[in-house]
Amino acid sequence: MHYAKIALGTSIHSSNDFLEEVYATRIASVAYEVVPPRGSVEDESLYAPTDSWKDDRPWGIYYSKKAFVECLGLIAQDQDLTSRQLDKVAAALPLWVELLIGWLSVLSDDVGSFVSSFTPTIARTGDFANGIPTYTERGVNVHSPKLAVAKEWRYALEKAGNLEEPPMARVLLIASRRALYEREWRTVVVDCATAAEVALTRAVTDAVNGMADGRVAGLLLSKSMTLGGLFGMAEKLDLKVPNNWNKKLVQVRNTVVHAGRRVTESEAKAAMEIAADVVDAYSPQPRI
Repeated sequence: MHYAKIALGTSIHSSNDFLEEVYATRIASVAYEVVPPRGSVEDESLYAPTDSWKDDRPWGIYYSKKAFVECLGLIAQDQDLTSRQLDKVAAALPLWVELLIGWLSVLSDDVGSFVSSFTPTIARTGDFANGIPTYTERGVNVHSPKLAVAKEWRYALEKAGNLEEPPMARVLLIASRRALYEREWRTVVVDCATAAEVALTRAVTDAVNGMADGRVAGLLLSKSMTLGGLFGMAEKLDLKVPNNWNKKLVQVRNTVVHAGRRVTESEAKAAMEIAADVVDAYSPQPRI
């Protein structure tokens, strides 16, 4: 029996029910049981599931019946893994972890871990000479994400084991939300515009292919694969798109990408609202 500890590289906020089950996945064709860490109420930490891991270091935080999971336990049962198999597992792990975290984010429709940022605030803390005030305080913004529940973990582990990609439009939309919480306005616009483009490409392609033969469909699609072109084609096809998509999303995105223009908070939020409507319409959240 082969035991392994996987560090996720982040803290996945999970409900208490996740700790109560054992799950299944595959990494490099090796079947593994995924064993969550165990919670300790005494010191508010997560630890290795059993002494078999021979690791007494914390695997995360356990607070108020919430698990902030940083590591997972793996067991390959009834398999004598060769060094070559172990090398393949090690090589496959980065993608497996990326897919797992991507699926968990998509299923919970949130970023999965705490995101913090600072904003300047005016707070008089003292005086220089001649009565000039100093302003040094910063406001702290913290986003606490939704908790991933046991059924979402089970589904995400199965998908990651099968090397299935989560819906890219939703992954990008969630990435833009993280940028929003971090107050990175240009990144918000670029990521949410790309999310809308991915979702619209699929919707427009499906609609055109259903109406024209292959060659005609190809010609139509080749002329409409820019973000603005996709919105315009969607309107011609009577696909539902938000109002003001050109001003609030396309034009802002183009000035960011082609001119590097600074983006305001209100512009970033307006762009994300347009993109979210498109993604929700044509790349909806998976139901499990």
